[in-house]
Amino acid sequence: MYADLESKFNWKQAPIDYEWNSEVSFGISYTMEGHLRLKKALNKMGYKASIGFAAALLNLVLLRFDGHPDLSKEFVDDVNNRIDSIFAAAVDPLYGHILRYGTHSEVPTEGVVHGPCSVALDKIMHVSLEYNFKCHYIHRHLVGLVLLLNHIAPDNKAFNEWLANKIKETASMFPCSYNYENEKISEDDEYDCSIDPPVPREFFLDEDYQYTPETARQKINAFLQSLDYRSNPHLRSPEEMLEAGFAGTPYTL
Repeated sequence: MYADLESKFNWKQAPIDYEWNSEVSFGISYTMEGHLRLKKALNKMGYKASIGFAAALLNLVLLRFDGHPDLSKEFVDDVNNRIDSIFAAAVDPLYGHILRYGTHSEVPTEGVVHGPCSVALDKIMHVSLEYNFKCHYIHRHLVGLVLLLNHIAPDNKAFNEWLANKIKETASMFPCSYNYENEKISEDDEYDCSIDPPVPREFFLDEDYQYTPETARQKINAFLQSLDYRSNPHLRSPEEMLEAGFAGTPYTL
């Protein structure tokens, strides 16, 4: 699925030649000010589509460091489990646990590889928190992920072209049902994302995928059935999901 993106971006085994320090990390992590054009573009994407987009961005971070000796198999496996959890949660929030991540982790958080990974996982944690608490402001944590990937990308032109097209395509096919500028939305207002259609991961990661509601259902169903909640601690068991109020049969669509 990811071979075409690897070829497009030419990231595999690309040299780590970008600058990374506390100033760079801070500028990517704290984005309350500025980046208005990017924010307005991201805000147009649908709620569940934004969750899938976040999972795709984390996948690209991992793809950037594919095979790097600094990353242990345990770390890579954990990140892949988190990616699967987010894509599953983009179908229904009850699939995934809140993806907590922080200074308590035994994994390093400094350096040109673990530093960006740590920032990405921190952003994903905030996306997960907002999503689980049904907060409208899910889009704000995507900004840092985009800035991070733009910083570590060996080929900014290719990445930014893909990014602009994907945001535009996502907003067009899965538009946000509310508008931050025209509506008074408080931090306490909850959003019912059950009205949003789930978006298959192929929409973001497979350049040849052509979306239709039927192919989406097939892809999502196959993905859910491929998951193993027993080996992925970031997924809820069917029993946990049903107890939390899940309607239907867990891990099938």
